[in-house]
Amino acid sequence: MSAPRAPAGPDGGHALLARIARAVLANAGAGRETTAVGPFVALVDLVSPSPWSSLAVPSPDAPRDADWAAALPALEARFAARARALRFEFLEDLFPNLGSELERAGWPLASRDPVSVCGPADLALPTAVRGLSLEALDAGSPDQLLALFLGVQQRSFEPDTARDPSAGEREQLRSRMALGAIRCLLARFDGAPAGAGCALPAPGGAAEIAGIGTLPAFRSRGIGSAVTARLAADLFASGRDLAWLTAGGDGAGRVYRRLGFRPLGAFQRSHGR
Repeated sequence: MSAPRAPAGPDGGHALLARIARAVLANAGAGRETTAVGPFVALVDLVSPSPWSSLAVPSPDAPRDADWAAALPALEARFAARARALRFEFLEDLFPNLGSELERAGWPLASRDPVSVCGPADLALPTAVRGLSLEALDAGSPDQLLALFLGVQQRSFEPDTARDPSAGEREQLRSRMALGAIRCLLARFDGAPAGAGCALPAPGGAAEIAGIGTLPAFRSRGIGSAVTARLAADLFASGRDLAWLTAGGDGAGRVYRRLGFRPLGAFQRSHGR
């Protein structure tokens, strides 16, 4: 089955976005403390202190005109009690009033990231990259391989703030793989670690592809494209019918379009009062 190509709205596109919203909650809830706070769901990572590891999302069942502002003090208190930074992610087409409510409450828009979707019939595999190998991790992978994967992914996005992953972060990744909540690929170029990426399967046949990163020394060689395509192909082979992702910039967006991903709405991310 191919992912519909309709724009977001009161049609197939809107239904796809609703599926994605539910997948986000299922994915983010794996391994995190999950608590309903008014129309929001607080997803707190008790292992990693990274500001990107904890977040709040609107409940997929929240009404479009929910009283978002009334829930913010309790939400702030919950994150503060756990020494975690509060940030928000939401699909703007499903919750069109939430962004302005957060702005008025002092939570500015940090980014607006286009969402792209792909179905099995749409996926276009890229040309093979000479010297590139892709290694799948699983819950039985040794600690040093988990640490290598986490380190490559972290340095791909934050090359100036490299750090060694903690034992807790390694074990958290291992437990999420054991639950089937995440699939990880490590890319090597001529044997050297070069990039990484993961897929986050969720009930209902939808899966996010995320964390596609390439170390600075290996960029512009097709590594990110190869990792994305392999993850999507594996998802479709296992029975999923929808892969989705967000592009961090125009360049990444062009790569994903060449692979068969088509735009459908956008995520808004707000943080840093």
